[in-house]
Amino acid sequence: MQALADSAWMVDLVLAMIALEAFGVAAYLWSRGRLRQGASLLATLASGFSLALALRLALAEAALPMMALALLAGLLCHLTDLALRLRR
Repeated sequence: MQALADSAWMVDLVLAMIALEAFGVAAYLWSRGRLRQGASLLATLASGFSLALALRLALAEAALPMMALALLAGLLCHLTDLALRLRR
C-alpha cells in the first residue's frame, strides 16, 4: 500500500483531471461569454494544479528550485483568487 501512495502515477492522474476540469470550465464559461466571472474558479484550479505539481516534483526527486517555483506559482494563484473574491 505504501508503494501505491508513493507512486507518481496517482499524482499524474490528478494533474490530468485538474487540467481537464479547468479547460472544460473555461470552454463552458467562454461559450456563455462569462469567462471573467469564472476567473476566481480558474485561479483556484490553477492553485491546486501548482500544489499537485510540486508534490509530483517532490516524488520524482526533482531539483529544489523547481519545487519552489511550483509552490510560488500556487501562492500567486491563491493570492489572485483571494483578490478576485475580495473585489466582489
